[in-house]
Amino acid sequence: MTGEQKSNWQKLSTLNHILNWPSGYIVEELQSLEVDELIDKIHQWNPLGVAGEARRFVDNKFYDEKIFVGKDEAVDTQIYIGKFGGDIAFMFCLEHDPSTRTMHGSYGVVAPEHQKSGIGVITVQVIEHQAAALGCSVISSYATLRHPYVQRLLEQRGYKPVGIFPDRDLEVDAQTGATVRVTEVLYVKQLDFPEEPVSPDFKNMTPAVLALHRLIFTGK
Repeated sequence: MTGEQKSNWQKLSTLNHILNWPSGYIVEELQSLEVDELIDKIHQWNPLGVAGEARRFVDNKFYDEKIFVGKDEAVDTQIYIGKFGGDIAFMFCLEHDPSTRTMHGSYGVVAPEHQKSGIGVITVQVIEHQAAALGCSVISSYATLRHPYVQRLLEQRGYKPVGIFPDRDLEVDAQTGATVRVTEVLYVKQLDFPEEPVSPDFKNMTPAVLALHRLIFTGK
């Protein structure tokens, strides 16, 4: 990183006492010796999804350059893993932009046998605690349109869908094996921030943008 701003993440151990993880689960920061195991798990859990944005999470170089870059250097990307019975059961990645004080929940995947355990709600709480601790004003995350689970989870936590991103990501079609583009929805949650918000001037919007703005923020 360059400049004065740094991502000083809270240690997860300082949050666990206020997070009610389901019984049997332990959540930790990813360690360098666990990268190969995590990559194998991602291939097992999400073999169709590693064609696009998730591809970096099955690349050792990503972890060397973005996560484990030096003991004393603050990094903008953090990965957490959840374990059950000693085995990795899920993971999620957060990306912090200190220049704009925003947080992005960029990726998460859960082993099929743990998908109904209730860990999703606590995972979102971790994102929000870290965002607040880092002074973030906005949290964003994309959600798949292949199922409604993540959409419902985010909406229950106060996230607002602000746009549909056509053909945003790449996946492998289960039937044909071909790489296809998939559409996702963008969610945003605003936190408390010290700056004065500036409302956009409707005169500076085209009719199409104005219609979209009204639909998103007034429902009309």
